[in-house]
Amino acid sequence: MRDSRWHLDRSDRPQPALVDFLESVEFGGSGLRYRRKELADTLRRLAPSRFISICDRDRLVGTYILTPTRVDLAGESVPADYRGLLAVALSHRRQGIGRRLVEAALDHAQASAAGEPRLSFGLIESGNEASLRLLEAYGGKRLGTLESQLVYRQLPRSSPSLRRLDFDEAAAYTDELQHLESGSGVIIRSAAELPLYALVAGSRIRAAARVGISTIDLGPGGALARFLHRYAYGRFDVLRKRYDRRAFRYLTIHDPLVSAEPEAFEEFTNALLAQFAAHMALFTLDPGSEDARRLASTGLFGRFSRLTRQELQIIAHSWNLPDDRFARAAAGPIIGGPVY
Repeated sequence: MRDSRWHLDRSDRPQPALVDFLESVEFGGSGLRYRRKELADTLRRLAPSRFISICDRDRLVGTYILTPTRVDLAGESVPADYRGLLAVALSHRRQGIGRRLVEAALDHAQASAAGEPRLSFGLIESGNEASLRLLEAYGGKRLGTLESQLVYRQLPRSSPSLRRLDFDEAAAYTDELQHLESGSGVIIRSAAELPLYALVAGSRIRAAARVGISTIDLGPGGALARFLHRYAYGRFDVLRKRYDRRAFRYLTIHDPLVSAEPEAFEEFTNALLAQFAAHMALFTLDPGSEDARRLASTGLFGRFSRLTRQELQIIAHSWNLPDDRFARAAAGPIIGGPVY
């Protein structure tokens, strides 16, 4: 029996209460725990998404966000919803709120399908058994595995060849990206309106990607971290931008174009890190994909690779999609990663 205090809200725009709630919730696995910060701009880029929330009387206690996108599935483009930022207030966990949010998300996807093929999917850390079991209880299937890895640079270098691409250049990037794709599995592309940057030589694009900026709060840390926060990060802006645990900035790299000269991508990544005053960049790819192999061959991930690697499961629900197509798609490659 559902608690009559709770009411479910749906909106096409992120409300201030939803942003405040998401910035107060801890995310992450059993190791790294963090809070998201400066989410308002990120969520605005996702509109028109479906922002689902549950309130206990007037207090927001749970959220789920669905972002429309498309997935190339076994050679055919299929409309889809990317599910992310499923969060429940600590005080209201184990009360069925997560289940209600999942039900609402699947009801929305089913209604959107309207008799046509459609997917609804999300990325779950492999160690998050509770979420995996919940989604599989509602018919979710594991479509594949992605890995996220961090590139770390203490002193990244800028490049005069780095620039943000205009509309016509973005079209050329998209054409080249599609030309490099191969295989019969799933290719996931970012649906967010993220800026597109490239390393260029004349009119030629040497490397490119869509770039997001995320800020997280890693907590106060130990005595040394608290001392630095008080006496260094608060006084010197250059240190605060790079090292402050309470406002740690990193880049998310989406839809990387790794073409004939993969070594250019290391220069490109260094230039991005320098431009955005960050020292880490997050890549999420199928470890068996051609993009992952090309990037690995450059030595881009370096000695921190094993420490920062994280395995993610793609959990998908489908409507009006034959089981054999779903099975063929799970064979890979799965390229791309989280929308946000």
